[in-house]
Amino acid sequence: MPRIAWVEDVDATGELARIFAAARTSLGGDLHSILRTLSFRPDFLAAFLEMYMAMIRSPGALSHAQRQMVATYVAALNRCRYCRNNHTRVLASFGEQYSETANALRSADLESAPITPAERLLLEFTGTLTQHGYRISDEQVQGLRDAGWTDAQIAEVVYAGAFMNMVTRIADAFGIGQDA
Repeated sequence: MPRIAWVEDVDATGELARIFAAARTSLGGDLHSILRTLSFRPDFLAAFLEMYMAMIRSPGALSHAQRQMVATYVAALNRCRYCRNNHTRVLASFGEQYSETANALRSADLESAPITPAERLLLEFTGTLTQHGYRISDEQVQGLRDAGWTDAQIAEVVYAGAFMNMVTRIADAFGIGQDA
């Protein structure tokens, strides 16, 4: 039960009912609790759902697994149980090589994560974005470029990291996943 109410499925009408139905179709029948948190503002929910689907489904400059690494690490740094549980599970689902990475990132443990040095730099950047965005420097961004990351990939880390930071704040404010 959330600490802030939302519109229950049976009470959804009009545009909200349409968006809930579309979300279920897009997500294979499941309506994630994070989507319900936006039920009082169907316009926010529609925009959020579009961004959410782009982050988890559409091709981008980063691989899906790399975006899930970012999401898992942000969730761990923010201590968001709901997001940490969900994104750890999704990252591990990409295959055996990601299970150990998922478990390490779940604990925000970059040292034991079996990732490349370039991925470590990218996740360190994610950590700076999450904890001290104002400290991102030209040198840190250049270090990512020197490690082989393109500006499109660096920008996508910013998008994914910032989006996940918003999601963790919403999840924690509503108290979803507190019993998980």
